[in-house]
Amino acid sequence: MESTLCFSQRLQSALADGLSRAAGRVVPPSDIHMPARAAAAGSPAAIRHGLDAAHLADELSEALPFPEVFGVQPVARVRAENRWLLFDLSDAWYAAAAGALITALPPAEDDCGCHALNRMRALARRGGAGCPACAPVQRALFLTMLLLPDGAPPRRAEAERALLSMAHGLPPRERAGLLSGCGAVGEAAARVLYALYRPAAIST
Repeated sequence: MESTLCFSQRLQSALADGLSRAAGRVVPPSDIHMPARAAAAGSPAAIRHGLDAAHLADELSEALPFPEVFGVQPVARVRAENRWLLFDLSDAWYAAAAGALITALPPAEDDCGCHALNRMRALARRGGAGCPACAPVQRALFLTMLLLPDGAPPRRAEAERALLSMAHGLPPRERAGLLSGCGAVGEAAARVLYALYRPAAIST
């Protein structure tokens, strides 16, 4: 369970490893920032090492030299913006991460008085495996996963807002269709929130 509770470090290490291979420089995991404002992760490594960010992003996107995380390639593409490298994670990785969280964490036995946890437990009953290829859903799941092992209250509040609003702005029919495939996301998010509100449940 410990390896999954610290999975953000595993992802950071994988991104840093692939970036180091392409850059020909040692990029420490601490140079991978998660989340980034316009992507799941970002790095100032090109700035630090005086490299051409756009060229490096193209090279990384073509070669995808990143180790697998949860048994899949974690990166879909790498972009350059203001000389930062921005990492967009793959749909397969989000789906695998949701499954890994469900496998590693115990189910939420109650909502702990948390509205977001209550709604995620309800969402879990809708069914569906993996994670829909929908940016707001993926972002919400990612922010929630980053809370482990002991997410600070401001980050927890941000993740809960993202979970509660991931289908906002969609017409009712589209919203219902999206949420009908979010059961695994709801289950994974509920287990993460429950682990944070009831840490004794995962202390064995």
